[in-house]
Amino acid sequence: MRLNAQGNSELLVGLMAGAPALGFVLTAPFVRSISAVLGMRSTMLACIGFSAVSIALLEVTTHIGAWFSLRVLMGAASGILIAVGETLINELSPQSYRRRSVAVYTTTFTICQLCGPAVLAAIDSNSLWPGAISLAVHLVSVALFCTLFRSMRNGYSEEDSDVSIWRCVRMVPELCAGILFFALFDAVMLSLLPIYGLHHGYAVGVATFMVTVVLLGDAALQTGIGWLADRMSASVLFILCGAGTLALSLLLPSLMACPLVMWPALTMLGAFSGGIYTLALIQIGHRFSGQSLVAANAAAGLAWGIGSLVGPLIAGGAAHLNPDMGFPLTIAGASSIFLLMALRGAARSMRNALSQL
Repeated sequence: MRLNAQGNSELLVGLMAGAPALGFVLTAPFVRSISAVLGMRSTMLACIGFSAVSIALLEVTTHIGAWFSLRVLMGAASGILIAVGETLINELSPQSYRRRSVAVYTTTFTICQLCGPAVLAAIDSNSLWPGAISLAVHLVSVALFCTLFRSMRNGYSEEDSDVSIWRCVRMVPELCAGILFFALFDAVMLSLLPIYGLHHGYAVGVATFMVTVVLLGDAALQTGIGWLADRMSASVLFILCGAGTLALSLLLPSLMACPLVMWPALTMLGAFSGGIYTLALIQIGHRFSGQSLVAANAAAGLAWGIGSLVGPLIAGGAAHLNPDMGFPLTIAGASSIFLLMALRGAARSMRNALSQL
């Protein structure tokens, strides 16, 4: 918003928006090594510190190159923080509640995504308040972290120490594809769904609210998906969420003409797509442990960064070529690829199970 107010091009704004995702991609291969040297607890505290410093420096400079570098640093710190944090959630949660714990985490993640734009809607984005509020959140997170995890071990076992980020990608390509799809979906929805709504004749406020409805569906129904994952095959639920996302994305052009159906459909679209992310994290926690779990979550961070980078570029180009179908076909195409990989992964698991009989 500040760059736009200064008269900068949309290309520059887009590059700046993608800078944190670049940080995700650049640091993902080193997450396991960094956490092994510093330990989980110290790594998380250091990343919170680097993120806070980058935000503070953004408030005291207007140099475009410095802004881009600081945004990359923010993304790098966030990427490591998420990978190590998701490892801890899986390791510290009791087995009987792990799936619901992961669902609560993804719900919290989405609620925070909603809170950020809501804060900007209520205050002047050109003031010091956005940075001050963000720094305050960082301080609160440090205090909570130190209080809740005072007795937490700083390292992890040597189990599966030979598992690298690239080996994790080869072992569970369908889970990495699920993370990549959701990151692509998230970035595309945030950037292009309002524009798609405007194309179909909705007012600016209504078109923007569509994104909120998708995020609310994601946040509200993930605990239910976690509950279902405790009672049925997570792999089957994974495939069902992919199929639901594919069906609703193909129906988007027709749904736009029927508001009474469109709003619940957007809610379910958010729930299904968010379910893919939740279930991918649950299955990563089920299949890996120790250092290999850190590597697997780093692989998820790499997939997230790639999805966030390429999603808006592909969807933007498709929407330019075909304003009516380009946007939904991008989501449908990505969900189709994910669904095929999920089906392939389920078939592989079934073959492995049969071979052990």
